[in-house]
Amino acid sequence: MPAGITSALAGGSDAKFGVIEVDEKYLAGVARDTTPKAIALLNLSRDQLDRAAETRMMAEHWREGLSGSKAVIIANADDPLVVWAASSSPNVVWVAAGQAWKDDA
Repeated sequence: MPAGITSALAGGSDAKFGVIEVDEKYLAGVARDTTPKAIALLNLSRDQLDRAAETRMMAEHWREGLSGSKAVIIANADDPLVVWAASSSPNVVWVAAGQAWKDDA
């Protein structure tokens, strides 16, 4: 995953902005290597357990990886694991859809 992102960014595009979807497992490393302006954290669910281990461990990985980031973190306030992971960042914008997050977190 990170190698593909690196290749895409090194392609010589004249684009001023880009949007990159990153697998949960690679988020912290890709964010560190690309210095994004904004990061959207939507949810941490068990749908990726075959690749991402336990969701609580993934939230801890995000929290540690984003703690020194200068990016604006746009975080889903309805997902308790996202809230916990994002709260280590000094610059968070909280968004919510009013969903009670009880089935997975």
